[in-house]
Amino acid sequence: MGGDVNAGDGGLAVLRVGMGTPLGLSAPTTLAAVRAGVVRFAETELEDRSGEPIRASRSSRLEATCGRSGRIAALAGWAVRDCLAGLPVTPLPLYLAAPQRSGAPVDEAEIVAALQAEVPTPLELREVMRGGRAGLFQLLERLTAADAEPLALVLAADSLCDAATLEQLGLRDRVLASHRDGIVPGEAAVALLLARGPGGAKVEGAPLGRIIACTLGHMNDDGGRVRALADGLADVFTRLARAPGVGDERPRCVASSQTGEVAEARAFSYAALRQAPLMPEPLVHLRACESFGDTGAAAPALALALALHHLRSGRGRALLYGSDDDGALGACIFEVTPARGGASR
Repeated sequence: MGGDVNAGDGGLAVLRVGMGTPLGLSAPTTLAAVRAGVVRFAETELEDRSGEPIRASRSSRLEATCGRSGRIAALAGWAVRDCLAGLPVTPLPLYLAAPQRSGAPVDEAEIVAALQAEVPTPLELREVMRGGRAGLFQLLERLTAADAEPLALVLAADSLCDAATLEQLGLRDRVLASHRDGIVPGEAAVALLLARGPGGAKVEGAPLGRIIACTLGHMNDDGGRVRALADGLADVFTRLARAPGVGDERPRCVASSQTGEVAEARAFSYAALRQAPLMPEPLVHLRACESFGDTGAAAPALALALALHHLRSGRGRALLYGSDDDGALGACIFEVTPARGGASR
């Protein structure tokens, strides 16, 4: 399955980006920390099945006892305030890219209510997409429909750092501790103000960039995880390369939602070889997990912010992609305009 953004109508414009992460409470502070090589990976009070401490990338502003929904709500509040600072207070439709139903339960209603209470801008919830690391791409496809909102706030937020989720990940041998191939659980929120068609005219200034093509897919169950993921990614990349408006221009970088696990790196390598014309030369691969750990549903939006920051010096394209544990895949081509090339307001 897949959907292509119509490049002829300008695609989806990214007008503003706001971030709330363990590295900073805004996009500028977070990306300055990334540029300086700062990380917040630290041992937690929890242990894996072999008794080794679980490391995570947690915000120091949140108590370790804070639950998953509370953590997401706090991160989301920082990101949305950063994204909307200085804009006129007018109602905005809200689309939430939320976690899959794994780890500790997430109360989306609690998160949205907290946002509506904290943010001056009236936010009207339109849809919750529980797609994990593929959820943002699923929302991007929805927002390119002819009847979609011309101006929308998209929030991608998740936390794998609450005690219950950390404990579950440890019991499943998913964490990088005594098990040497695993994830560093992380948490983050990214808010994107997106416009379709004339919707961007309501916000002063040129867009930061545009989503010019977006495609969805799904892994097959055949042949093991590496082969299934490689085949799925190769299919998504092939269809993306053929999408209207993509043409022959190579991206300048790839930005991904990889978790940090070896299988994901291998699968991408195989898929990239099969769709070499879509890959940058030389290959520049920005992995959100290297700075933030595995941030679940927030990872694709972090990848977009990293790509925007990487391309800040001028025009260029980035290939963004993500895959979730349930096999859902998504990818898009993000084009940065030369007028405003930094991931900030």
